[in-house]
Amino acid sequence: MKKVLLLFAALVLLFSSTPDAQAQGSKDYSGGLKVKLNDDGSKYFRLITWHQFQGIYSENTEGGSTDNFSTRLRRSRFLAFAQMNKKFMIVTHFGINSQSASTGAKKPQLFMHDVWVNYTLVGGKSDFTLDFGGGLHYWNGLSRMTMSSTLNYLQLDAPIFNWPNIERTDQFARQMGYYIKGNAGNIKYDFAILEPFKQGAPAPTNGGPAVLNSTDAWAFNGYAAYQFGDKESTFFPFHVGTYVGTKSVFNIGAGFYVHPKGSIVADASGATSEKDHMLFAVDAFYDKPIGSDMALTAYGVYYNYDFGDNYLRGTSGGTLFGTGSIIFAQAGLLLPGNILSDTDRLQPFVGFSFRDLDGAPDSFTHFDVGANWFLDGHNAKITCQYSKVPYISGTDIESFSQFIVQTQIYL
Repeated sequence: MKKVLLLFAALVLLFSSTPDAQAQGSKDYSGGLKVKLNDDGSKYFRLITWHQFQGIYSENTEGGSTDNFSTRLRRSRFLAFAQMNKKFMIVTHFGINSQSASTGAKKPQLFMHDVWVNYTLVGGKSDFTLDFGGGLHYWNGLSRMTMSSTLNYLQLDAPIFNWPNIERTDQFARQMGYYIKGNAGNIKYDFAILEPFKQGAPAPTNGGPAVLNSTDAWAFNGYAAYQFGDKESTFFPFHVGTYVGTKSVFNIGAGFYVHPKGSIVADASGATSEKDHMLFAVDAFYDKPIGSDMALTAYGVYYNYDFGDNYLRGTSGGTLFGTGSIIFAQAGLLLPGNILSDTDRLQPFVGFSFRDLDGAPDSFTHFDVGANWFLDGHNAKITCQYSKVPYISGTDIESFSQFIVQTQIYL
């Protein structure tokens, strides 16, 4: 661990004289890779690309006897969208995730994340807007973090349990279907009807926990938030994790995800019955400048998940969730601009989750602490995070230490 901390200190010194940073993004980035297709810019094409690379040090991982250091290409993505005019938009998003140097990890297959079309039915500057769209999309309802952007997290990454169907009945947090979204005064909203991905689900054991069901039933989700401060964009579903002092936002929201017959369970005699997935959440997001050049960001969410009796998924960290309740909170403070230099910005943060899951041997917590080092806003940053990661060991809940350094650039 000492060697990793020394490496981080060296990186701090190396990058302490980087070019000027500009709040949430770079001042040099402006509109990004945007190509106007007519004189007034109402027709255009835009490309966004980003890479996130991680160095991971784990101490006695899940009961192991030795520490280890590994690397991972957390995300490599391309997102393109175009508008013929202000009424029609097409979105294409593809890439890879979490490539490591482990056996069989070479040349991972590129796959689609988002493929959807959007029609603006009611737009303009009115208090009410309404868009309709369809495809493989990220309008997930449930919570703000269920639709979080991967480009501007407060912490290193999402806690994973915010995507309750991840890689089961969805394609990396996306499902296919139709959605509506927009604003109604100070309320922003989105609702969707979805056809979850079907899979060869395992048969339930007699008297055992619920397992996912292979069903043709469609799912429904929705999320609405009241905006007390600045209004946020509903152009994309990707919710900002921290505005780094560029907005004054205070939202309180609630959402749901319902999948009829989503699970199946067998009683002691072997008789089976189907159970609905009933997932609910309430959350609050606060992001406000303090003084001349500081800012406070805070987010909290409560999840109530019902996948059926004693449903439990995973054994460690973010993949350890299921039927039960989860509380997650995080907060970060953007420090004054002259802490490192006149250009770079530093944002320490903390994160905490408490999980009380029916299928786990006991309730447990997950703790994170770290810092964002903004070299040029979110467009170029380094994030370091220490975590105490819980895992199931027999009939006990134990934990191991993990330290991650992530480099990110997006254009």
